[in-house]
Amino acid sequence: MKNKFESKNIVIFDGECGICQKLKKYAEKKDIHHRLTFIPYQSDNLSTSTLGLTREMASNTLFLIKSDKETYTGAKAIFTIVKMLPGISKLLGYVLSLPFFHLPSEWIYKKVAKNRNRISEKLGLNKCLINED
Repeated sequence: MKNKFESKNIVIFDGECGICQKLKKYAEKKDIHHRLTFIPYQSDNLSTSTLGLTREMASNTLFLIKSDKETYTGAKAIFTIVKMLPGISKLLGYVLSLPFFHLPSEWIYKKVAKNRNRISEKLGLNKCLINED
């Protein structure tokens, strides 16, 4: 029997994070070919799926699990998601994937992810429920 996520590109994100919610809405609007399915890591669907992730893993970073089971995390996941979108977004995804941009972007991603609660609040977005150091 086929798993309901088997033929989709799954994005596991923080459903309570204002930054994540804003980026999800952007991607959903641009995803005219419906290639992406977004699941908050807080969802019951995550624990019942066969994605092989725990809530703890998913609470620390964004995951993209492509339909071919290739998995990306962090900045690499964001760039791969953006490459799936049409138009200028796709081009931007390819440019940002270049080593010159990718190497510092992973460091930036980790800093933003660690401080997403504070950043979301400062941007006037939903405040995350994640405890920060």
